[in-house]
Amino acid sequence: MVFLGLTACAHRVEVPVLAQPALSFPATEVAVVASQRDCQAAADEVVHAVAQTPGLTVSPRARVRLELVECGVRVARGAEDRRPVVGHAFAVVAVVIDDELWARLIATGEALDEAPGRRAYSAALRDLGADVVRQVDLNPTTVMRRYHPRARQSSWRHWHSQAVLAEARGDLEQARSCAAQAKLLRPTVERLRYLRDLDRRIAVTGSRMQERP
Repeated sequence: MVFLGLTACAHRVEVPVLAQPALSFPATEVAVVASQRDCQAAADEVVHAVAQTPGLTVSPRARVRLELVECGVRVARGAEDRRPVVGHAFAVVAVVIDDELWARLIATGEALDEAPGRRAYSAALRDLGADVVRQVDLNPTTVMRRYHPRARQSSWRHWHSQAVLAEARGDLEQARSCAAQAKLLRPTVERLRYLRDLDRRIAVTGSRMQERP
């Protein structure tokens, strides 16, 4: 089911998103551990992301441990003050169950910020935390997408809006095609992240989303 909404400043559409875990495990509780000091900030964001996820809770004594063993954040500043600041974060996450290594995940985060780097740094870490949860969460969810019904034809907002509405209908191939046009016209990290999300979901579910139970 798709819900259309109107706020004072923008139209939004609620889109169902099927679960896309990189692996599944028999638990709803996880412990999050920073194996080195450089990973503490990333681990804090993973804890926050898990706490915000229905069906997952954080417990220091959980059988499943998400151990962040290698982490990094890079902020790239433009050559001129007018250019945006981009943040990139990564973490290698060891999934340990009953003290045995099950898998290693690579989590990434990206952020674009017009202000000098600290906000881009923090936003990239938040995005990384969300990526870790996406790779282990088994529950379908919904997201709210913003779109622009009165956007000028052939503008990036027009193509983004067409992508969002196609996604809401369940046509992910059409959504990806329109999102690619939006990225060509406005090549931001946000547009790139949306494309990557669509690519992951197409790989998991095919071009059309399955009906939610």
